Amino acid sequence: MKNEKAVVIFSGGQDSTTCLFWAIEKFGKENVMAVSFSYGQRHFAELEAATNICGKNGIRHLVLPIDIYSQLEAVPFLNEVQCSLLNNDLEIKQEANSDFPNSFVPYRNLLFLINAAIAAKFFGAENIVIGVSQIDYSGYPDCREEFIRETQNLFKTAMGDDENVVIHTPLIHLTKAETWKMASDLDVLDLVYRETVTCYNGIKGEGCGECPACRIRRQGYLSFLESQK
Repeated sequence: MKNEKAVVIFSGGQDSTTCLFWAIEKFGKENVMAVSFSYGQRHFAELEAATNICGKNGIRHLVLPIDIYSQLEAVPFLNEVQCSLLNNDLEIKQEANSDFPNSFVPYRNLLFLINAAIAAKFFGAENIVIGVSQIDYSGYPDCREEFIRETQNLFKTAMGDDENVVIHTPLIHLTKAETWKMASDLDVLDLVYRETVTCYNGIKGEGCGECPACRIRRQGYLSFLESQK
């Protein structure tokens, strides 16, 4: 396994950072490349965190643009999608009479995986790592195991039966508390706690403490601490 290469979809948040160091342990740092995406997100603090984490730890890192969301947001008559992660003027909340939180970005993980698969071809990698979880998935359907399985099938359909890329989801069945435990086992608990950006308001470390992402993260951390007693 140490001779195989892997591309890690890396946002600079808790989950993807834990997955990055999981991949480094599994494949070796020299065989891992982190790929982040600039897609018109609410803030750039997470990209800064991703760049800093990779820079401090000597990890190969690419930041690739995905411009479609920014372009569509700029067109006045294309207003059916109201996404708080793309629009700073919208409050982040679970909309009434909606299946999704208004922080849901349509097809984002699919775009990430397709672009990561392209980058993997150029890197000579047959492994893609993404930090999705269907336990603490915040109502996002593209964090479920079914989605990952169908995307894996899509890659094989698009590239033929000889396509060997594998999508790894180390967190898919883990709670946030268990994700903290994984970071601890990988000896990066302090790094994940202090240097990542999970907060929807772009505040590093403990975050704002009020947005949905911060509440899930904090609750998971406290549960992890309780489990260590």
